[in-house]
Amino acid sequence: MAPTTNTTTTTTTAAAKSGPGRKKKPTTPTEPTRRSTRTITPRTIFSTGVTKPKAAPKKRKTTVADKVVGVAKKVKGTLTKKPAVKAAGTKKIKGTDGKGVKKTKAKAV
Repeated sequence: MAPTTNTTTTTTTAAAKSGPGRKKKPTTPTEPTRRSTRTITPRTIFSTGVTKPKAAPKKRKTTVADKVVGVAKKVKGTLTKKPAVKAAGTKKIKGTDGKGVKKTKAKAV
């Protein structure tokens, strides 16, 4: 008969382990799974619902003189490479330059 050696075995509990090899607690089948209560709506290109039409910009009746001055400003802006002057000429031609618009003054306190 072979001589027997004294061996000891150690056991570790799940609480003592840490890290990626840790055993997870088993879930009970009666536990409900968590789900989001938010409903997902599909995205659409066109909006649904009633929308108001956009207000047209305030225009004034342009005269021939306004149109001539506007064209002159537009040409000047093109030649001098100044887009702001060119845009001012376009607004003058269309009548959206703000001339003749009644503006309210800020009240002094």
